[in-house]
Amino acid sequence: MAERWEDDWMHEGQRFTPSYVALARLFIDDELKALIQFHGTLQRHYYTVTRFEKGVWTPIEGQFQSLEAAKTAA
Repeated sequence: MAERWEDDWMHEGQRFTPSYVALARLFIDDELKALIQFHGTLQRHYYTVTRFEKGVWTPIEGQFQSLEAAKTAA
């Protein structure tokens, strides 16, 4: 079972340094299994998680304050 995360980083202002992850996708054997989305601003924000299984998407209840917590829930 090959598992990998693909993160889409967002950049703030003129800096080219990534600031935070806006979207994170979990792939298992090249099939999308979970999607994490960033909501809000850098001052007040949260992440939501959606799971995909056999063509059906299911949102996970709750708002996660960190990307790590969202990845654990996924």
